[in-house]
Amino acid sequence: MSWQANQKYSGSSIEEYGLSQTTTGTPYVWVSFITAGCDGSISWRGWLTSKAKLTTYKNLMKMGWNESLDDLANDGSSALNKEKEFEIETSLEEWTTKDGLAKSKIVVKWVNDPTAKGTSHLPTEKLHLLKVALMADLAAVKLEEKNKTRLPPILKEASGGGEIPF
Repeated sequence: MSWQANQKYSGSSIEEYGLSQTTTGTPYVWVSFITAGCDGSISWRGWLTSKAKLTTYKNLMKMGWNESLDDLANDGSSALNKEKEFEIETSLEEWTTKDGLAKSKIVVKWVNDPTAKGTSHLPTEKLHLLKVALMADLAAVKLEEKNKTRLPPILKEASGGGEIPF
């Protein structure tokens, strides 16, 4: 049976994983899942951008991540739990190539731990680490935004120290 979009598959397990980046340099983690009765594997991507990495880290923790990015780059490691079964949900990803060709493929949209009941609660120490990482990312984004909107000294002086009204 082939994979279908907008479906849930129980009993899926991790086949392989690694770190990569897009042709434009955006880093991501990829994880391939297999499910009995489905042909081949299907992939999930977790983006490692400042805005998306907290969500990626939470999903990786559901997959038994040992919290080592170095191990994620090495599929032979024990960075993720290949023995655990997951419930995955698929979707259809569509895009247009530089040549104007329409492309599509079925991808993993969600990864769920079927043993978790309701809301997933992280252990206190992991929750604290995620909060620290999020606060550092937020501070970096704020600093980046502040630097983008900072006026050059000559314009700041000309505007009386405030914003230029346009």
